[in-house]
Amino acid sequence: MFRVIFFKGENEIEATNVNWIDINTLSFSVDFSNAEYGYWDLKIINNDGYYDILRNAILVEPSAPEIVNIFPRQAFLEEGTITVEINGENFIDISSVSLIKGGQQTAGTFEVVDENNINAYFNISNLESGYYRVKVVGNYGEDISDQEILLLHDIEIDYFAPSSCYSGETVTITITGSGFHDVSNVYLRSGSALYAGNIQDKTSTQIIASFGPIESTGLYDLELVDIYDQIEEIKEAFSVLLQILGPTIISISPTEGGMNKQIIIQGINFGEGKVDSKIMFTKEEKSHEAEIVSWSDTRIVCYSPEVENIGEWDVFVMVVNE
Repeated sequence: MFRVIFFKGENEIEATNVNWIDINTLSFSVDFSNAEYGYWDLKIINNDGYYDILRNAILVEPSAPEIVNIFPRQAFLEEGTITVEINGENFIDISSVSLIKGGQQTAGTFEVVDENNINAYFNISNLESGYYRVKVVGNYGEDISDQEILLLHDIEIDYFAPSSCYSGETVTITITGSGFHDVSNVYLRSGSALYAGNIQDKTSTQIIASFGPIESTGLYDLELVDIYDQIEEIKEAFSVLLQILGPTIISISPTEGGMNKQIIIQGINFGEGKVDSKIMFTKEEKSHEAEIVSWSDTRIVCYSPEVENIGEWDVFVMVVNE
């Protein structure tokens, strides 16, 4: 029976399951999981106690580094410098740690806490936004994280104008602030009412967007959304007001005639013809009220009043709203 022993200095590991296959071949098993790194000598001893030694028979070295987890998973570029905690295995003789995105690679400084933890420090102030992976390189191999860190701009709204409009209007809003680099959508939102803005111009600090026509009145949240679905909002920031328009005369027929003649007035916003609503004929300091035949929101039929002086008279529609 043969004994197979690996040794390094005073350390020895004896093989198990030793089998003689033929005069030139042995098979065996050996566990190097807790062995010291470096070259180990091999010693084979036969039944008579004779032995032979093969120097530097096998090199025991660590496995390649393996990244299991990284933290944080998101950071703002405006932070300048971030600390990334890297957890994993076999962080031995590490030579570099970097952030990678496509062909872009940014080296960081780092501290190996132990074989399972690294703290890395990166200056991200000049990087572009996007998803980055972490790469760890050591003397025994390298690994790239499956997880990603999202680096993005911190959206801040400082001011916007105008802050209100009337219902039915189209409004253009200018928004100033910072971190607008990747903003892709602007919204006015109130309950189920949602209006998407048409971005006309955008820089990193200003957005000009038009909305409307906006029909629903009320208070609206102003929302900025970037390509990474980050949302910056100001609650109940914009007011849509009910616009109450006064009466407007479009036409009068006929435009000339005598007293007590039927006149038809066409227009809008005449209302329902409340008791105190009236048609007044005015010239200089004189005023006369016309007799009403019928009244609707767009059409009034009346008789011209009896007046002292012939000539041109101004006609006023006076509407009383409750």
